[in-house]
Amino acid sequence: MARKRSVLKSIGEEVVYSIVRVLFWAVRSVPLRVLPLLGATLGVAAFCFIFGKPRRIAYKNMSIIFGPDMAWFAKRALLFRSFIHAAQGILTACLADRLGDRVEGLFRVRGEEHLRPFLERGQGVVLSSIHMGAFMLTYKRLSKLGLEVYYTVRRPRNEKIAGFLMGFMSKSGVRFIQDKPKHRCALENLRALKEGGAVVLMTDMKHSPEDGVWTEFFGHKVLSFSGGAVLAKRAGVPIVPMVTYEEGGAYTIEFFPPILPEADQEPSELVQAYSSVLEQEIRKRPEQWWWFHDRFRDAIPIEAPKAFQRSLPFSTRLFLYGGVSLYRLLYRSLRIRVVDELGRPWDLNGLPRPAIYAGWHSGQAVIPGFLGGLGTSFLVSKSKDGEVFARVIKALGGKAVRGSFRRDGARALAELIRLLKAGGSTALSPDAPRGPRCVAKEGVAYMSLKTGAPVVPFGIYAQTKVVFKSSWDQTWIPLPFSTVMIVVGRPIDKDSVPSGMPEGLRESLRARIEAELNALQARAQELASHQRLFSKSWRGIGGVEGP
Repeated sequence: MARKRSVLKSIGEEVVYSIVRVLFWAVRSVPLRVLPLLGATLGVAAFCFIFGKPRRIAYKNMSIIFGPDMAWFAKRALLFRSFIHAAQGILTACLADRLGDRVEGLFRVRGEEHLRPFLERGQGVVLSSIHMGAFMLTYKRLSKLGLEVYYTVRRPRNEKIAGFLMGFMSKSGVRFIQDKPKHRCALENLRALKEGGAVVLMTDMKHSPEDGVWTEFFGHKVLSFSGGAVLAKRAGVPIVPMVTYEEGGAYTIEFFPPILPEADQEPSELVQAYSSVLEQEIRKRPEQWWWFHDRFRDAIPIEAPKAFQRSLPFSTRLFLYGGVSLYRLLYRSLRIRVVDELGRPWDLNGLPRPAIYAGWHSGQAVIPGFLGGLGTSFLVSKSKDGEVFARVIKALGGKAVRGSFRRDGARALAELIRLLKAGGSTALSPDAPRGPRCVAKEGVAYMSLKTGAPVVPFGIYAQTKVVFKSSWDQTWIPLPFSTVMIVVGRPIDKDSVPSGMPEGLRESLRARIEAELNALQARAQELASHQRLFSKSWRGIGGVEGP
């Protein structure tokens, strides 16, 4: 019986291998402009016909990240888009060796300045990445940057398919290292780093306790591979987080600031640092992540207050889903224009990261939609109203850090500082939680001095709005189809404040932030009330206007 099962397994592997080869060569004969449509078609087919364990894992991961109250139709919609992006990325990767020099036009590179100094010195680097976009095609572009790329692989179930794909990827300049035996794998990776190569590690894979360390990932303790951190410390090389994602019909490779290992630093601290950076990228583009990896198999939820361990009542959940939908409709109807102090259009990609975005609390109705899509962290109180607001922020792509300056303030502040040091950004209202209105407290200045992250002030104003004058901050909500003006100021850091001030550096920085916010608020009101902003030359309704 066992022999019969073995024969059937071999026949099945041969059939799958033949199908993969036929599909591979068929795709290579398709024109490049047809690939997005073909990838979308295959993604839809995969969504319709792939069931069982992959789909169960994907839905479980979504419930862990977005909460158990995530609607079933929202899970299906997210998985549907994930299948499409995965299929398009795989098909695009099949053309790596056919594109030649045209691969440079298929990719945009951001943050190359974080990698270039090490390449010029011939120093090795550990690249930490995730399964997002056409990550396999990234290796072809990395070879154009002068990198010798090394990738550690596990023993596959179907060795014929794995050998075929590895042979294809080798043409893109990738060298493969087997993960077993472990001592040989470690020596080969270490030798590659000392020779100036780039060792690529996928951070979003599950690992066993033998080669993993416990780190925080989406509010859970998970086992993460520590080999990259250990190799970086032994070889004395940096760790550079890296992602590849689809944007505007092309793929973008983005490198983030390098993480330099210190002699007394634990591997778990290094793993936590680059995991937090990559977590922010998944929050920005959840539809492009491969959800069917069992990343949370051994996950341990981080303990939360008992009041929030139970799910919300059905009436509250219904109100929450309806509120998020209404908010999105309202936000999409707004005419939002982001400018600098001189009224010139401001590109959101120009916002520094990490940074502390600061705006007065009265504009909180627009701030989550404005900054949530950038993966920004928000400080949310632990009240019942705050629980609802936290779930709204998560639905918009942001991250909610629970706490306030009056309740669990030290823990919330430490979490925000950790996120900033890991390369993330946060949004705070300097006059929260209870005012006085438009008077900055020292919290934002303290965080900027502690982390070195600059404060990016902005003023926000809507000409037609509903104002709640009974509230301490006079919160306002813009009316649908109204104009919202956001004026972004120059970043403020400790170098912006004259040294030797008698009142101290923190107080000087706080006063500077307060003065800038009030000036930007007045400027936003002035621009929003100008008649020419309501001319018919605008490019339509919805979204954020840029250059």
